[in-house]
Amino acid sequence: MKKLLLGGTLFISAYCTAQTINVPKQNKTLLMMYTESGSNDAGTYGWNTFREVLDSNVSAVCVSWYGHGDAKLVIDPVAFNATIVNNFIPTVSIVPSFLINTTNIGYQNFPGIRSFVNSNSSGPVNVNTGFMQKLTSTGDTLTVTTKTEFFEAMSGEVFVAVYLYEDVVVAPQTGQGSNANHLHVWRTPNGIPGAFGKQLSGTSFAKGMTVTDSFKIYMDPKWDETKIKAFTVTWHKQGGFYTVANANDNKTPPVSVNNAQQEVEMRIYPNPATDGFNLDLAGYTGQVQVSLCDIAGRKIAELYNGNANSTISLQRPQNIVEGLYLLQVNSGNTTETTRLYLK
Repeated sequence: MKKLLLGGTLFISAYCTAQTINVPKQNKTLLMMYTESGSNDAGTYGWNTFREVLDSNVSAVCVSWYGHGDAKLVIDPVAFNATIVNNFIPTVSIVPSFLINTTNIGYQNFPGIRSFVNSNSSGPVNVNTGFMQKLTSTGDTLTVTTKTEFFEAMSGEVFVAVYLYEDVVVAPQTGQGSNANHLHVWRTPNGIPGAFGKQLSGTSFAKGMTVTDSFKIYMDPKWDETKIKAFTVTWHKQGGFYTVANANDNKTPPVSVNNAQQEVEMRIYPNPATDGFNLDLAGYTGQVQVSLCDIAGRKIAELYNGNANSTISLQRPQNIVEGLYLLQVNSGNTTETTRLYLK
């Protein structure tokens, strides 16, 4: 993929991309079903209850966490497994057990789980993390750009982590047979700095504050990258214990850079421009949005929103003074930025 990047534009491009990330002002619970493929209980009532949860509209990010059983399902490495689970409760004696945020509620039927989720999801939204994701054309590296926004003032240590689950994994399950569809199977994100992600700088966060970051996660070749889904958890550490401040998921798989852009090239001419100029978008498909940003990455005007024609003719907005600007092109989950000088 060819990019027209000059000087500091690469940094500003990442800034502009982060600016487009939506951070939902909504509380979501992290709901983990701790289970194993050799358990008959996990393959009967636990199996059905988890599907009831997934089919419902409860405000939760739902994952199944296999502590024991078939090798295609079990969390690896064990240390990562123990760090997360021990944060909830030192031992899990009942399989399946449902863990909601920082509480192990053991086995509950769907109405009980829904009640716990609703209770944990109610109240003011203090913080959340939105994200955008790109998968390399080889399918081995996932880059996730995050944006954390504080809707209320907070104090203490705050961590942001990007995790993964595989939508469907076919593997044996006692009670369901040798080719059962295991849903939302947690995958170890190889690349995040510790089980709870990255700590945000500082211990005091003002209302309206935003923090952006980037995670590079290396995909296991045994996973089906077309079924991998990313989600974020914003952790709040107090007294040495991590609590879930919020969780957020994107139920679409990551866009492959190769599939999304197919060797795209963005070219502006004339550049410098006086009034009108042309934008070549070789390789782009689908809908695109073209925006004019100042050099700090702040959006000034939307120049185009429509189909990605090979060449788009654009006009300089009124009252735009001479100077250096950024032209930003959004296409699906991808953003490209280049410089434009207006005379």
